[in-house]
Amino acid sequence: MAIGFSLFRTKKPRRFQYQPKYYDARKEALQQQVQATRKAVEMNKRLDEEYGERHAENIRLGYQTLYRSRLRREKRKANLRVAAILAILISLFYLYLKN
Repeated sequence: MAIGFSLFRTKKPRRFQYQPKYYDARKEALQQQVQATRKAVEMNKRLDEEYGERHAENIRLGYQTLYRSRLRREKRKANLRVAAILAILISLFYLYLKN
């Protein structure tokens, strides 16, 4: 049994030993920055998904309240204009009838 075959002993697998010929520190730093940015974007997307609907609802409500308050102000101004014009017309009509 000197052929190199054994039933009880098996050969251990050879380890993969890769040693790069060139090392680029700038490239590695850039890759780390890219990975960090991707993680940050991913986190922002998750937060947007979680809080996006509530945030959109808050924005919608804010615009609605602004619109309503603007409408009230415009109605008030329009009513004051009508009252002023009516007062001027009544006074002119009174002056016309008095003469």
